[in-house]
Amino acid sequence: MKTEDEILVDKVSDELYERIGDASIFSLPWVSQVVTVFLGAQGYIDNGGFIYFFEGDYPGTPPYSIFADAYRAIGADESAECIEAAVSLFPFPDPHLHGDARRDYLRDHCMIDGRTDDSSTLVKLGDRVIDNSATNYTLLAKYIREHLEEIRNA
Repeated sequence: MKTEDEILVDKVSDELYERIGDASIFSLPWVSQVVTVFLGAQGYIDNGGFIYFFEGDYPGTPPYSIFADAYRAIGADESAECIEAAVSLFPFPDPHLHGDARRDYLRDHCMIDGRTDDSSTLVKLGDRVIDNSATNYTLLAKYIREHLEEIRNA
């Protein structure tokens, strides 16, 4: 049985995804984008940590700061800091623009014999965001309640 928070998040996210159709989540106004950016990021992270989060390229290759900003907007400061710390581990600027180099880094620094290296700093940072997942979703529901009218009318 879903909680009130889960029902609210599901309903609002369904409304937002229906509104944008095939457009990018980044085309929404910021107050709504916070919801979709958070949901996309947390979904990747919950399913495979920061390795999954950093493996792919997001539409329009936005800087990773947009994800940290969305987490911070809902009050998930620790998770935002983990994203920023993980981005700073890449030994080149603008990792969002360098998919191949990013994936090489992940393979060389986060994997051992094809398995995740749990001692990797990047993996540990992702694990902290996973550990905060339930709290982050609660914070998202609170954010939605506080901005519901604006989200629905934007």
